[in-house]
Amino acid sequence: MSKFTISDLYINEAKRLRSKYFEVTQMIYDKKDQLLKYAGELDVIHDQIEQFDIENEKQLEFKIKEYQEQIENNMQRIRKTLKPDYDKLRQIEEDTKILYDSISEKYKGITTEEIKIQIIPHLI
Repeated sequence: MSKFTISDLYINEAKRLRSKYFEVTQMIYDKKDQLLKYAGELDVIHDQIEQFDIENEKQLEFKIKEYQEQIENNMQRIRKTLKPDYDKLRQIEEDTKILYDSISEKYKGITTEEIKIQIIPHLI
């Protein structure tokens, strides 16, 4: 048994962070169809490249630039779609570290295992 009892303040913050994490991951999941559409467009480009018949160097150069632009546009859309959620996940990660550090500072000598034992039951 731990010699420390972690304050509800810290436990509630852990609950808030976990809830926020699930919220953000659900937002990412909800964008699945949109992301699959972009990925499917990349597959179409890939198929076009494989079927492309090289007739002359100028035509090849033009097509390569065209495909490159299409690929970059799709990659930008994917990044733009995920960036806000990725930033939120990074913030949750940072806030979790701050919470851990705050608990460790408040309860000097508490181990990571003791923190887990006290907080995890409140998160389930």
